[in-house]
Order: sequence, then structure tokens, then C-alpha cells
Amino acid sequence: MQITIALIAFVIFYYSLVLHEVAHGWVALRFGDPTAKEAGRLSFKPWVHFDPIASGILPAVVFYFTMHRSPGPMFFGGVRPVPVDRDRLKPRIVGDILVTLAGVTVHAIIAVVFGLIHRAGVDALPEMIRMVIVITVISNVFLFFFNLIPIPPFDGGMLVRLILPKKARGVFDKLEHVGVYIAVAAFLFVPGLVGPVVNFLIEVISFLLGPRPS
Repeated sequence: MQITIALIAFVIFYYSLVLHEVAHGWVALRFGDPTAKEAGRLSFKPWVHFDPIASGILPAVVFYFTMHRSPGPMFFGGVRPVPVDRDRLKPRIVGDILVTLAGVTVHAIIAVVFGLIHRAGVDALPEMIRMVIVITVISNVFLFFFNLIPIPPFDGGMLVRLILPKKARGVFDKLEHVGVYIAVAAFLFVPGLVGPVVNFLIEVISFLLGPRPS
């Protein structure tokens, strides 16, 4: 049963990431940048976005290190970023901000909608359906806040970049290839960090899901 739940959680987590990236590309297209469309990345096919390290190795490593820790095994990973040529966005600044916010907005919408479904049918839903809904909310709450980390390549980092002086952007951009690994390493190995973060996420998730089944 645990393996089944883990597989369901990974599928939901992965597809939430796919929707995140498609949202970036779709909003970029609305603001004049067809790069993602031209690259064939405005697709909901999961294999189009697969990255061997971020989508395969990294989730396996995080799962391994958290499988025996409270509150239980977790997944973390990524997919191939959708290409965006920000110089083609019109208007540039507004387009840049909205493209950046598109991914986390998707996670917020998914978490709220599925939370409302859970609240409305908490006592009537079959156990398996309820479990899928709960995992969907958990995954998207986690992805929403994690993507707001203020270092690249996270969306929070892209927002910080917009307000940095041009000279500082070059240094900041160098974090893009290692930012994910810095964040994961801090989450896994920095003492005292996991507890408060997890407790905060649990509070948000509990609020969205509402009362437990009677």
C-alpha cells in the first residue's frame, strides 16, 4: 500500500510541475514570446518535460533520505524548464512579472480548488479519491512555497532578479545551475530548518482541507 501511495504521490507531484512549466510558456506566448511553442513545450505530455536528473535521480535521493523521517517520505524534483525569451515579451516588465508568477499561480489554484472539493465531500468521498485529493493539495502547497525561494532558478529568484541592479544580476544568475541543489541540501541537512517549515506547511494544508472525516 505504501508503494502505491508513493507512486500516486510522485505522479501528482510530477504532473503539477508539468502544469507549472506549461503555464510559464502559455503566458509568455500571450505576451509575444512563442519560444516555448516553437520548441514543442506547450504540451501536457509528461515525457516532453522529463529531465533525467531533476525528474529521476533527485526525487529518488530525496525520497531515500526522508523515508524514515517524520512526517514521512517526501518527493522533490523538477522538470526541464520551458524556454522563455524575456526580451521578446511586450510589455517587457509586466510580461516578465506575469510569466514568472504563472507557475506558482497554477499551484495556488490547484491547491484551493482541490481543498474546496475535499471540504465539500469529505464525508462522502471514497477513501482512494480522498487520498488523491489530499496528496494533490499537499504537493501543490509545497510547490507554491518552494518556488518562492528567492534564489534562481526558482520563481522567487526570478522576481528578485527584476529589482537587482544590472551589475548584480550577473553574479546572481550564476546560482541558477546550483540553486535547486542548495535548497534541497539546506532542507535535508540544516538542523532546525525542516521542523518549522513542515509545521507551517501542515497548517496551510490543514486549513485548505478543512475538518477531517467524521
